[in-house]
Amino acid sequence: MNLMELLLTLLFLAQPARTGAPVVLARDGRAAASIVVADAASPAERSAATELAAYLRKITGAAFAVRSVREKPPGTLIVVGKAADGLSPEGFRIRTQGSNLLLTGADDDGVEFAVYTLLEKYLGVRWFWPGEDGIYRKSRETLSVPEIDEIKAPAVTMREVRNLWHGSWMLRGFPKEILKEVRYDDALLHAAEYDKPAQ
Repeated sequence: MNLMELLLTLLFLAQPARTGAPVVLARDGRAAASIVVADAASPAERSAATELAAYLRKITGAAFAVRSVREKPPGTLIVVGKAADGLSPEGFRIRTQGSNLLLTGADDDGVEFAVYTLLEKYLGVRWFWPGEDGIYRKSRETLSVPEIDEIKAPAVTMREVRNLWHGSWMLRGFPKEILKEVRYDDALLHAAEYDKPAQ
């Protein structure tokens, strides 16, 4: 059992379930939670946590600390990292546990998908085009998420949007509808249409 899985186990045992209770992330422009990563977190896990902190600041104006498990920060935790959790490759789970929010993935990609899905689906962030001007978010000094337990995994292993460059904006802009939900038979159909010889 790695440190992240141990932390998740301790959180599960220590915190009674609060059915329907929201998890408060910020209150009156101040952070009400700490973002936590494993001591041995990968660069991608740390990057996902830092990205989450940056977007929470854009929304609330509050500075969110990214801290190590070893620091044992008190209060509400937003746990970001890898955990087996029965997930398939690139799969992720978003769940509230007591007063904490857990964003876990089967691997580095899964962790990033968890963060971007939280931002898009539950916090209302949108990426319409690259650059700061293409980002939409509603400013709120008090921010919370409802009770959540969502598990997702890609329908197919290989998926790509043709003729679009790769990079962080692609991951943000299409974390769900395109990159994760595309079906293999649909891809074949569109490929067949585009590969027809010119008339």
